Amino acid sequence: MERKDLHEEFEELMSLFLFGETTQEENRKLNEIIDLEPELKRRYENYIRTQGGLKEHKLGLEKLLFETPKRSGKTGFLQANYRNPFLAAAAMVFLVVSLTLIFKTNTTQSSKTIPMEVAGNCDREKLLSDWIQTDPNSFCDVKIDGTDGTVHFRIFPNSKVRVLNLAKSIEESKTEGYKLSLFLQKGNLLLNEVLFNPQGKTTLYIDGTSIRLTGTKVWIQKEEGRAKIDVWDGAAEIRSGVRYILPFLLDARLETSIRESSAVQNENTPTNSDRIFKDVFETKISNASLETDSLSFTNDSSEDSLSILEQTNIDPRKTSLLLEKIQKKIETNLSGKKPSVLSAEHIQNLERFSERLENSKSVNIELPLKIEKESKTFSISKVPASTKHRPETEKEEPAQPVRLGNKTIRLKDGTELKGNVTQYGDKYVVEIEGRKQTVSSKEVESISF
Repeated sequence: MERKDLHEEFEELMSLFLFGETTQEENRKLNEIIDLEPELKRRYENYIRTQGGLKEHKLGLEKLLFETPKRSGKTGFLQANYRNPFLAAAAMVFLVVSLTLIFKTNTTQSSKTIPMEVAGNCDREKLLSDWIQTDPNSFCDVKIDGTDGTVHFRIFPNSKVRVLNLAKSIEESKTEGYKLSLFLQKGNLLLNEVLFNPQGKTTLYIDGTSIRLTGTKVWIQKEEGRAKIDVWDGAAEIRSGVRYILPFLLDARLETSIRESSAVQNENTPTNSDRIFKDVFETKISNASLETDSLSFTNDSSEDSLSILEQTNIDPRKTSLLLEKIQKKIETNLSGKKPSVLSAEHIQNLERFSERLENSKSVNIELPLKIEKESKTFSISKVPASTKHRPETEKEEPAQPVRLGNKTIRLKDGTELKGNVTQYGDKYVVEIEGRKQTVSSKEVESISF
């Protein structure tokens, strides 16, 4: 179900529910929708609290206005006045209008969308409900810039991307971060982020692989049956497994459904669901590149293996065999593959490429080198023998960068440096108007947060 339809159905069911006119089936459907969307759950709770508050105030007011008074000289006159039905009606109207204004104010604040700039061939209204497809002469550029940090990504020509998740309001981003996640079906994608809320980390997906960013820049190319991931100026956690293929990303309930069906089918025997859904690959890369093959089944003469998972009432045994096949394919694609360290020159080229795109709205921008069909630099299906003679490269791991955002560093000699700060172990790199300056922690007197 599309998100827009989900919200419309919620409003229809909620209006019936508040007046006590829902059937048992409609109540069940309303509960399912609330479980699917945290934002709708909060709105549901706001509706219930508001309705409860109105009932409580109504009862209290009725008690005050219409309760039979005790005969006393001092209070009798006031109670007689308050029993006036016109005054009672006016008080009720004032109360209802006041509560309505308060509720509308709270609802407006909670539904205010996150600050976002969109350019090129992409529609903000359809960003979460449909695929973003670019032709040879178009691109899609999205920049989110709010109190939780900045995320800027560009989808290049001849690409296909799906936005799987994104915080819908400022209120939601304050508690859970932006929660941006993208699936790259084909083409090229560049993303740069500086986040202040660690809960809302950005996640990218390609063919059974999850790329969870920790404040970094990433350039992904996916074409000709292969994919290449470049990560610099930060780090990324990479995991691969069945749970990261598109059908499971589009429907979070699919894994649970398959597990339950398998358990019923094999009531008296242990199931292998845990093994099937276990990650088969895990690594963390920084200033490095990882290349993998695409998840495709070109030898299948029958229907597309992945599309089978989207069907209903499929045989649990057939599903298990299919998932085992997909898992084996993912393992084969990543077998023997290790990250390759990016050279200083390559990082500089990527950085210049990223800077050119920062404020450019042009389609014609020179891209970094494409994936080479017979690449010795990035093809790691066979590890070169020369790597055995470089133990120092394998043992020495570069310090993981920590992006601190815009800060002011005061040096011991009184100098102040203001800019985008990234920490590498005992060193700080300050980017000021496109220029980078490195200072040692021994030179630093203080950093303003």
